[in-house]
Amino acid sequence: MSEHHPTAPAPTVKAAKPARPAKRRPDFPLFLHAAGVWAKKIRGKLHAFGPWDDPNGAFRKYLEQKDAPDAGKKPREAYDRFTVKKPCNQFLNVKQALVASGELTRRSRHDSKDACDLPVFHFGRGRLVADVAPDDFAELRAKMAKRWGSVTFGKVIRRMRLASTYA
Repeated sequence: MSEHHPTAPAPTVKAAKPARPAKRRPDFPLFLHAAGVWAKKIRGKLHAFGPWDDPNGAFRKYLEQKDAPDAGKKPREAYDRFTVKKPCNQFLNVKQALVASGELTRRSRHDSKDACDLPVFHFGRGRLVADVAPDDFAELRAKMAKRWGSVTFGKVIRRMRLASTYA
């Protein structure tokens, strides 16, 4: 019988790896990857579509996204899961590329980030774009009007419009 000293670290126990499921059927397009996901190699690149325990979900995701890698493009999320944060991040990535190329100042990009942060924090980063209604924007606008004077308010509105037009 071995004793464990109270000041010694407790022995670690590895988490049990889930059992490898059987392949669904011979014509199933995805294979079982060792990382615990259903995957497929498309144009020489490995794409993961879901965990072993959800083969139907992985297959649905594969069907939604299979055309993009075949065309050499990055798979995009379905628009029904398009959250408020995603278009803001995409817009800011474009602005960052303009800063890197010297076409935009860092200050202008910083102002764009501040303008994008307002709706993200007000609506919530996980809120779907499809769920944002005009009255939500009216509420945000009223909140901003109380906070700033007319010049700053106008500048922020213009930058928010740029971001929403980009989206």
